[in-house]
Amino acid sequence: MRQRQIIGALQMLCGLGLWALGLVWLGFCIATIVVGVLVYLFAPAAFLWPFNLGIVPGNAMLVMGAANLFGGSGSDLEA
Repeated sequence: MRQRQIIGALQMLCGLGLWALGLVWLGFCIATIVVGVLVYLFAPAAFLWPFNLGIVPGNAMLVMGAANLFGGSGSDLEA
């Protein structure tokens, strides 16, 4: 049981790290005005693609980590 809680905590940390990477990308595009404007004008999908690439797996890692950390079996997540 203890090992499952450690794995859950590590999964949650990885999920938060992926969220941070997505936010860093948005910060980079917004802070560097020239790059942000060029990307937003000529490739708007590329503006949010790396953000989504970090957020979607980050959310999955957070949910898996919470299930492992708090002892959920995952069956309560099914709708």
